[in-house]
Amino acid sequence: MRILLTLALLTSSCASLPELVPGGGDLRQNADVHLGQRIFSAASANCLDEQLNFGGDYSVWREDGLFGYDLGVAYHRDRDTLPVVGRTVVEGYEVYGGLRKTFEIGGSDIRPYVGLGLTGWWADREEETPSSRDGNEDGIGVYERVGAWMPIADNAFVGADLRFIQEDFIQNGELDMDGHVISVVFGISF
Repeated sequence: MRILLTLALLTSSCASLPELVPGGGDLRQNADVHLGQRIFSAASANCLDEQLNFGGDYSVWREDGLFGYDLGVAYHRDRDTLPVVGRTVVEGYEVYGGLRKTFEIGGSDIRPYVGLGLTGWWADREEETPSSRDGNEDGIGVYERVGAWMPIADNAFVGADLRFIQEDFIQNGELDMDGHVISVVFGISF
């Protein structure tokens, strides 16, 4: 329920988001899809396994501004057969938003960036043999990101993105959602 509320709040403010971006130069907006791997931290006994991750981002900033904004959604899913609990399916959804700073490298088309923000998540784990890790959980957390993109056509780009996620510092639940997501990015600029 918290995830749906967060998504509703983020999408309701999207129409006015470009007006909030500081700076006086040209406004840049990107929409992209991410395909990668979510790798959970092994710091606790309740960590999850590596999972295929699919997501999308919308980012907006002004060329001469200090920073821009990120909004995104992500989905991850893993199905595996584990030795003790049998067939296990883990599925998760995430909504996130934050700030992004893009840099220019003189003489290069590569645009590195850094960012940070808040994330809301929901995860469900179903095991063939019931255990304490079976069930669903939601919460909030923070993320940091680094990456780079490069134009491949007038309004298209490719890139790489790495997000570091800390999601159990507020709520100490059954599932450890900390970890990172590494992705290949394909997008359009407008």
